[in-house]
Amino acid sequence: MKRILLGLLLLIALPFIGNAQNLISTLGFDYEYSRTGVWAYGLPIVKRVHPYSLAEKLGLRTADIIEQIDEYPTYELSHEEFDKLIRSSQKEHILKVSNFAYKHRTICFKVEEKFDTSLSESELAQLFSAYSPVDVHRLLCPINIKVKHYNSPLNKYESFAIIGENEQSSQVDKAINDEIRAILKRLGLIEKRRSQAELLVSSYYELNILDDNKVSNKGELAYNFKSQTIEPSGFTFNPDVAAYQFKFGIDVQRGYNRSLVFNAEVEQLLRENQAINKLAECFLEPIFSLFPFHNKVGNELDIKHLKYLYTGISVDSEDITRITAVAEDSPAYHSGLVPNDRIIAVNGRKISPCSLSQAMEQMDFYQAKLGEAWENGKYAWWNIQYAPEEMQVASRDMLNNPNWESAFSYLFAFRPYIAPKSEVVIFKVMRKGVAYQVPIQAELRDETRFDFSTKD
Repeated sequence: MKRILLGLLLLIALPFIGNAQNLISTLGFDYEYSRTGVWAYGLPIVKRVHPYSLAEKLGLRTADIIEQIDEYPTYELSHEEFDKLIRSSQKEHILKVSNFAYKHRTICFKVEEKFDTSLSESELAQLFSAYSPVDVHRLLCPINIKVKHYNSPLNKYESFAIIGENEQSSQVDKAINDEIRAILKRLGLIEKRRSQAELLVSSYYELNILDDNKVSNKGELAYNFKSQTIEPSGFTFNPDVAAYQFKFGIDVQRGYNRSLVFNAEVEQLLRENQAINKLAECFLEPIFSLFPFHNKVGNELDIKHLKYLYTGISVDSEDITRITAVAEDSPAYHSGLVPNDRIIAVNGRKISPCSLSQAMEQMDFYQAKLGEAWENGKYAWWNIQYAPEEMQVASRDMLNNPNWESAFSYLFAFRPYIAPKSEVVIFKVMRKGVAYQVPIQAELRDETRFDFSTKD
């Protein structure tokens, strides 16, 4: 009977899923089915919760095991049935999820919807990325990582302690352990004394000088993955000629008998010496993205970097001066902007009614003008904020040209080559024939994320 009711429900829901002429539904999280016995084999697992999404606000966490949706246990549903049901937008869904520190927690979940012609600021930042390539780009970084999950279901554990730390521990060890502690708490584990903890976590590292410079594959820029401070780090891993070898690993053991349940180890070549705690921070987030479960590990980190100023507006792709939506409780909402306001200018830069495609033609022109400056070695994109004054003046002259509509550069106004550093964005809008100046205290958002991929 449940199967029949489910079929009827999905038939009703299908017309509302991804209808290009009406509404587009998004989950706000990625999931995949576990193929390992250490973490709820055969059930859907939350792989990543999108920053600032409704799913995040409702309390979904990375590694949540989705055990039930409405009255249907997920083990009774095919993958296709679960996907169609979770994406249906006609009502709220009741999810039952489990993780380390909570079992069978109930979450009222609803997909996010928007009209297919409506563009959020996150999407606009990606479309207008030429204004600040340092803040919107993709990078493939080689990584040599080995992971072992031992045959022990991890979802029965709730607490952890960090071992190998004492009053004599170096500042390096303390910095690394603080990062580990923060990551494990975000996963839902509770920190306890060593004698009471179910899992014991430790790290180890080596930084060795190579006797002879070792030749390897072409070097790639790498990152510090601390989400609150993520910026290109300048570390070069696996360079053409290396002088150092860095090894970093994490062990997770059972508290009662010290047997291993998880081990991950990274080994990379370096061109020059670096602070060990900074090197370790580069790998902590990627390592713990494989804990408590993973289905596969590639040999590259696929990093999608996205940072921009958020006010909460969305605009119409057919006329980018028209505000289609204002997110509830957003800076724009509290400043008084409303749907159907028409944008005349932003931060003094005028904008005329035009479609997204017309705006993109102008963006192509801008990219052609400044492309060489962004890309050449002297002014590489990760150093552009430190470029000589003449480079920044050239950028500002281009942006302030009255024949050049550059209003959406406000998305990157926290960068000195766009504007004097300020997170106050001044919108000039037209409402019912009357012009208004609306200052908005924007929020700096960082939606950078990474995944493992396999190099061809």
